[in-house]
Amino acid sequence: MTPTLSRFVDFRRPFELSGLGSLQWAGTYRAEKGEEQLDILTVAAWRRTDTDVQLERAGSTEHLEVDPTELHEVLMRDGVLLYCAPPSSDTGLSLDMPATL
Repeated sequence: MTPTLSRFVDFRRPFELSGLGSLQWAGTYRAEKGEEQLDILTVAAWRRTDTDVQLERAGSTEHLEVDPTELHEVLMRDGVLLYCAPPSSDTGLSLDMPATL
């Protein structure tokens, strides 16, 4: 089982992420964090497997993988996040952050 945490993110200004290939318009985008359960016996634990942003282009939806740290930095610069610790390599995009996302 691979759960996915999904949030809508509102960018106030145009932004660019290396995984998206070009400058994107300001607007609302869906960001998703995929996880997989770790195979350990003591506690249930999960780790990030990927972070995607959905783009609507020419009538179709594309899921493009992005770097979670870069996405966090873009959101901080845009003012979407007032403060939030950057994602760790284990947890990825901090989609479990404030409800403002």
